[in-house]
Amino acid sequence: MAFCGECGKQMEKDEKFCPNCGKAADTAGTSQTGQGAESGQGSQQTSSPGLDLNVSSMEDVIALFHEYFLNIVLKKFALFTGRARRREFWMFTLFNFIIGIIMAILSAIPIIGGIFTFVSWVYSLAVFIPSIALSVRRLHDTNRSGFKLLFLLIPIVGWIIVIVWAAQEGMPEDNQYGPNPKAVSSGQ
Repeated sequence: MAFCGECGKQMEKDEKFCPNCGKAADTAGTSQTGQGAESGQGSQQTSSPGLDLNVSSMEDVIALFHEYFLNIVLKKFALFTGRARRREFWMFTLFNFIIGIIMAILSAIPIIGGIFTFVSWVYSLAVFIPSIALSVRRLHDTNRSGFKLLFLLIPIVGWIIVIVWAAQEGMPEDNQYGPNPKAVSSGQ
């Protein structure tokens, strides 16, 4: 038997999605119990729930990319209200960084570099507003106003301050910006 890592609902091993919260089984952080866990088979558990990304195949990476990058860029394009979990923020940042590195490498190739330089600029413009919106929601999770994102205008010191705020755990209780996203995703 397996349990959904998001809501804790019991799932069959072969189920692709949690019947309770709808999370994909591979991205929901399913935990194994029973014979598989006792014999050392199944997913490896960490001391903190929610940190186990349970990535074992390219399908898992694609599911993570869809959940933490495409959903933010396409569905939460300019959503400046509410709160965003650390995982959502840092996974988006990771995928954005990887795409940026790929664009930089392709832009350095002499024959096709000009095209990818243009594509890189278009990509940067496309993710600019979603990045700001996600950062504002991340600050909301730590009970800070989105206007504190303006600290990024202060070279080095401001960047460090905003990174520290983004790395802090969000408020466990509801705040003026909305309910705790961890409680909402786990159905508590």
